[in-house]
Amino acid sequence: MSPPSAVYQWATTLIIAPHPDDETLCCGGAIALLRQMGYRVHVMVLSDGLSMHPHAEFMKSDEFSAMRKYEAESALSHLGVPNDAVTFLSLNDPLIPARQEAGFEEVVRLCRNKLNSLKPDTILTPWRRDFHKDHQAAWQITQQALAEESMDDVKLVEYSKWALYDNNEEHLPTKEEVQPWRLDTEPVMKKKIDALGAYRAALPLSGILAQPHTNVQQDELKNHFMHPWELYLDQTAVG
Repeated sequence: MSPPSAVYQWATTLIIAPHPDDETLCCGGAIALLRQMGYRVHVMVLSDGLSMHPHAEFMKSDEFSAMRKYEAESALSHLGVPNDAVTFLSLNDPLIPARQEAGFEEVVRLCRNKLNSLKPDTILTPWRRDFHKDHQAAWQITQQALAEESMDDVKLVEYSKWALYDNNEEHLPTKEEVQPWRLDTEPVMKKKIDALGAYRAALPLSGILAQPHTNVQQDELKNHFMHPWELYLDQTAVG
């Protein structure tokens, strides 16, 4: 287990989130720790999260998009990230383009723009073989943007939402690819829990989203994301 201070070497950090809430579920502790030290943190949310939301079918697209942005900004405010440090591309979920798909170059261009303006020391991006297509595409977008900008000195750290918990060998990393490690996030767990609560508290905004999350969903959140540590995969630590 690495101490909370392990993230301080990341300095200015950009988090690439395929869907609203990925950044908080997977990296909320690290975000809070970085902000406590005064480092700049910016979050780029690629999609609107439509397919991931149990009540999206009952809402108009613009109403849904506004709600999800509100949720994300509210959650990140608990972690110390101001609204002007959050970028929403609002791509249709699950249609984040991967390599060889229409729109890939345009999303890479938008990511390059953010790299140029922020000049991050570290980028957190989804694990390259996470089994959700959008997560794989997000990794490919990040890799291509870095390559086109020739930013070889940027530290790239991957995070996994589900792949490393399902014991599917096709999704698991090899020791030649990355070095997995756990970050102790216990000192900021209250902030992370409050941030996650902001996503759930925002559901009644439309007036029709009164149904609470099911017990199964609550158990999944608790089992996979509510422990006082976060798992990261550092490809720059290999070799």
